[in-house]
Amino acid sequence: MTSGGAATHTKRRGVAQWAVANVPIVLTLLGLAGYFVVSLSYHAFYSRLGVDPEEVGLGYAESLTRGALAGIALALIILSFAISFVAVTVALGLLRLVLRRFSFVGHSSFSFKGWAQDAIGDFGPYAVSVLTVLLLWLVPDMYGSLADDLRDGKQIRAAYLSRTNPFGVHAHRAALRWLGREPAGSPDARDDLFYLGHSGGISVLYDATSRRVLRIPEGAAVVETQ
Repeated sequence: MTSGGAATHTKRRGVAQWAVANVPIVLTLLGLAGYFVVSLSYHAFYSRLGVDPEEVGLGYAESLTRGALAGIALALIILSFAISFVAVTVALGLLRLVLRRFSFVGHSSFSFKGWAQDAIGDFGPYAVSVLTVLLLWLVPDMYGSLADDLRDGKQIRAAYLSRTNPFGVHAHRAALRWLGREPAGSPDARDDLFYLGHSGGISVLYDATSRRVLRIPEGAAVVETQ
């Protein structure tokens, strides 16, 4: 190994050791990454409908909470990979010991911990880079596709941490029952209406038939969801 390669290798191993020694900081960073991904996903979904996430009750606090849950999910995913990695490391280490016993390999000293740190240092940055690209590209794109489904009249059910809707956006079929005189231009009873949420005394619905957003003031109508 050249001096430059050795320096890079040592630096990567140092990053791995820092991550293991500073788990709370790593979890905090995962939470912030989760919040960022959740915010991008909400924007990808609601912007295609012409709605701001805050209009349906998804402000900073709600996004931060769901981002923390996403960070926990990321931590669990990383933990599952780590457990698998440790299992493979132990298996390879045992194999090396067996080969040494029968003199198929040299008798140089071998350390499980050192081998694992070397492997994490070498492959960890690449794994994190791939995971970041997947999250920042695939997840918001998935929510854009969900918005297109809603525009085509398909109901979106909340399913936290599911494969197709991990952050729990929803659009339930709904009907309007006006409490007073029905305003001009109100949706037809046969229109596909979907309830998105409410905030500040305003209920937000999406009319998939006419592809428009309805903002109904509190007291003007009763929103009945299915």
